[in-house]
Amino acid sequence: MSKETYHVAAILDSFHIIIDAGYNYNLSVGTKIEIFVEGDEILNPISGESLGHINLVKETLEVVQVDQKYSICQKIIEEERTVPNPLSSISSLTFGNRTVTDRKIVQMKVDETNMLESTIKLPSERKKIFIGDKARIPY
Repeated sequence: MSKETYHVAAILDSFHIIIDAGYNYNLSVGTKIEIFVEGDEILNPISGESLGHINLVKETLEVVQVDQKYSICQKIIEEERTVPNPLSSISSLTFGNRTVTDRKIVQMKVDETNMLESTIKLPSERKKIFIGDKARIPY
């Protein structure tokens, strides 16, 4: 299965990055995007055929805004919690609890020296997101 590969075009801050794909690649709000680094090539030990590369996924992000040729992405996590039914405390009847999903925007590990307005220089780490990093829709 062939997959499109996009790239991190800009880092706005540690909560927002821009990738170089938008409506022109049929992206929409809610599309999941993986930021990854291509690792070593794996070869079949018998035939020598390439089996592909091991890829390290740095972050899984969600498209939150789409333009013609770019999209803004954020790291959003979902946490489920059980909420008791308020009627359970005033009645002998059993009312079921309900599950609520909370969505939180969380900070990403990014290279602060690549931020559009940043002058902070910190040592880079392999898991940080850099301009030019590859991005794709996960399987």
